[in-house]
Amino acid sequence: MKDFLEKVKDILYDGIDYIIMIGIIAAIAFIINWKLDGLFTISDVNELYAEASESTEEKISENENNTISSSNEEESDEDGQVVGENNTEKANKEDEIITINIPAGSLPGDIGNILASEGLVESKDVILKRVTETNTEKKLKYGEYKISKNSSIDEILDILTK
Repeated sequence: MKDFLEKVKDILYDGIDYIIMIGIIAAIAFIINWKLDGLFTISDVNELYAEASESTEEKISENENNTISSSNEEESDEDGQVVGENNTEKANKEDEIITINIPAGSLPGDIGNILASEGLVESKDVILKRVTETNTEKKLKYGEYKISKNSSIDEILDILTK
């Protein structure tokens, strides 16, 4: 019986080192993944980026069709002036400025969430994909920014990296 217990102790003493090493490696991998906000799942971002691009193109074509149809439907009053929404009001809606605040220490995923919540981008994954493509992860800066509602992703990134 003593021989059996001695063998169990030897296995535990030898194996505990490996168990501790595996635990430490798992903890480090978890922390890195958590801090990088799941950047290791970038393959799913490619699909989301393609979907967002398609939906953006569809919205643009719908807006162009609506603009054409609304300009055809405008009525004139007795003096021949166009009645309907004022052109300056249309321009103001298109040039709407959004003020965002990026906290210090924000990761690209956090910045993507802020931009998506303000309606400047379709989803945070679109920003993550573009930041990865342009290698600007470490160039993004914190602070308060004023961004036009109709800015492109590259224009937004230019603003956030200045």
